[in-house]
Amino acid sequence: MHELYDLENDPFELRNLAEDPRYREELTRLQTVCEAWQTEVRAVHVMPESLLAGEDQTFASRWYIFHVDGGEQRWAKLFRAATQRSEFAVAARPPAQEPGVRWWQATGLFGRLTEHDASDLLIRQLDDSSEGVRVAAPRSLWSYTQTQSAISECLKGLLQRRSETVWHAALLAIDELPGAAAQLSDRIYSTNLTNNYLRRVAADALSQQ
Repeated sequence: MHELYDLENDPFELRNLAEDPRYREELTRLQTVCEAWQTEVRAVHVMPESLLAGEDQTFASRWYIFHVDGGEQRWAKLFRAATQRSEFAVAARPPAQEPGVRWWQATGLFGRLTEHDASDLLIRQLDDSSEGVRVAAPRSLWSYTQTQSAISECLKGLLQRRSETVWHAALLAIDELPGAAAQLSDRIYSTNLTNNYLRRVAADALSQQ
C-alpha cells in the first residue's frame, strides 16, 4: 500500500490519499524520486519501523544495518520485496526467513486474497515470531469474516506489549479495519497511552465505531 498525505490539513497522517485519482500523477512522480534516493543510500525504511525497532538492539546506528557484510544483498532483497510486493507475495511462499520480506508478503496480499488464495499464509503470520509481521497480516485478512476473531486476538495481544512502536502499528491497523475498534475498544481504553500522537490515533479509531 502506498501512502500520500496532505500534511497541511492532515499533520497526523490519518487520511491516506494514495488511492485518490486526483493525486495519481503526483504520487508517480514522488515514487520515482524516492526509489532513486533509496537505492543510492540503502535507505533503512525498506524495513518497517516496527521491525527497525528490533534491529536497534543489535546495531549502534541504523546506518550499519545494510552496510555490514551481507548488508547490500539483504537490502536488495528487501527492496525487491517492497517494490514488487504483490508479485513477490505470491512467488515467495512459503514465508521467507527474513522478517522484513514476510512483512512485505503480508502487505502485498492486501485486497488480493480471492485472486491468490493466500489466506493460509496470512493466518500463519498472525502467530509469526516477529511482532511487526503479526501486525501486518490483519489488514489483508480482515475481509475474511471467519478469521476476524483470530485477528482481534492478535491485535489485542500486540496492544498488551510494552512497546510504543508496536502500539502505533496496531492502532493504525485497527483504525483502518472496519469494525475492529468496536471489537477492541476495551483493550484500547485500558492501554496506557502516554504519547499524545498515539492518543490521537486511538481516539480517531474509537470515533469510527
